[in-house]
Amino acid sequence: MFRRTIVVLLLGVACAAAGDEKDPVKDKLFAAKVAYDKEMSAFRKAADEWLDTREEAARKAGDKKASTR
Repeated sequence: MFRRTIVVLLLGVACAAAGDEKDPVKDKLFAAKVAYDKEMSAFRKAADEWLDTREEAARKAGDKKASTR
């Protein structure tokens, strides 16, 4: 029983040590996610600005149907 405990403990330590290595695929995916989030944020900002501009123009023109979102 004591040997099993030592073997299990050593295997656990070996697995933990192997897990510390950097995975290039995970790094690439993380970088892609960051880039995607940045692009989506810029897109949303541009879309909001465009909609606000359209709404302001519709309000100035007095077009009630176009001024509501």
